Amino acid sequence: MTVVVILNDGWVSSNTLGKGKPFYWKLDDDCNIHIKREIKNWKIETVSYDHLNKLNNYMGSGDWVGLKNNVKKLSNGTEDDGIGTFLYNLHEDTSYAQLSSHLSALFNYAGIWEHNGYSRNMEFKLKSDNWCRDIKKYYQQKSRE
Repeated sequence: MTVVVILNDGWVSSNTLGKGKPFYWKLDDDCNIHIKREIKNWKIETVSYDHLNKLNNYMGSGDWVGLKNNVKKLSNGTEDDGIGTFLYNLHEDTSYAQLSSHLSALFNYAGIWEHNGYSRNMEFKLKSDNWCRDIKKYYQQKSRE
């Protein structure tokens, strides 16, 4: 179950799928997703429309794609191909690659991706080609709750 809290500045609360870690997110008019999460301190990172579009195209094969965002394996180049490694290849930063947990949760909740239901060895499959429309619809829905 996801508990939604809307902050005054447009941030919506959510949780990752595996460990249920809380985070906040907002969507701007250009379909960039801003994610606020607590690591040691609160950190805000933005995933651009361009990167999100590339990611959704990567998911477009129709096959199940693993989360694959282990920090140690990403750092030493031994992580298998998946969502986290794809993000890491776009922006060589393990913190950025870890956003795969947040994005996969959002895209699952918005009906863009299907989740295999596991909290370990998570995999996702594309359900909707029009991710920008669907994430906007989901954001608007959550903003009204």
